[in-house]
Amino acid sequence: MVRDGVSRRETAIVIHRTDAANCAYGPPVTSHSCVVITLNESIGAFFVGIGLLTRFAAASLALGMIGALYTGVRLEEDWLRAALYFVIFLGLIFTGAGKFSIDRLLQTRKTKQHRASVF
Repeated sequence: MVRDGVSRRETAIVIHRTDAANCAYGPPVTSHSCVVITLNESIGAFFVGIGLLTRFAAASLALGMIGALYTGVRLEEDWLRAALYFVIFLGLIFTGAGKFSIDRLLQTRKTKQHRASVF
């Protein structure tokens, strides 16, 4: 059956070739994975930016950058940016948030309440 000038057989051949080309680079990314990656990068970056749950968010983003680094190397694309972000997030995992973060504010408030309850 011909629809819009393209037969079903021709369409099936094109789809099969496209799937074979995509599978050459590894398993295809499902839509669920795309949603998880998008949420990880948007919410994680927001948390790192405001300094809330910084070490956890940085660890999550570092794992995402490992995936981006692997994909960049495998597809022979720009992988240096992913490597740079991985190193930055790795540093945040070890150092934590800075002075002007919500983590620090919550930590000092908790310490003051603990000291007040002891005395």
